[in-house]
Amino acid sequence: MIGTLLAETQVSGVDGSTVTLVSHGNVEGLEHKRDAIAKHVAEYVSGPVKVVIAAAGEPASAKHPSGSRPARLTEQTANAERLKVLRAKDPSLGAAVDALDLEIVE
Repeated sequence: MIGTLLAETQVSGVDGSTVTLVSHGNVEGLEHKRDAIAKHVAEYVSGPVKVVIAAAGEPASAKHPSGSRPARLTEQTANAERLKVLRAKDPSLGAAVDALDLEIVE
């Protein structure tokens, strides 16, 4: 059963002990066999392995291997990111922001 599932699967990346597989077929079947796949891969490397399954066409970053959620975007962080982009476009604007202690207001 695992061989059939893996026949339609490609390794899309390895990050530390996390292996990301992209399936062109039965994603649910691979999800059910994830622990068995990790056990088989762990035989060839030192230490435990975590397997992340992604569907073909789904970005690999859509699933977070650590199981944690991305940080929530707040108004302050959004404004800080906008300011960072503006500073990169025009260094003189960055100097003015620093000198006058300006901030972005919606």
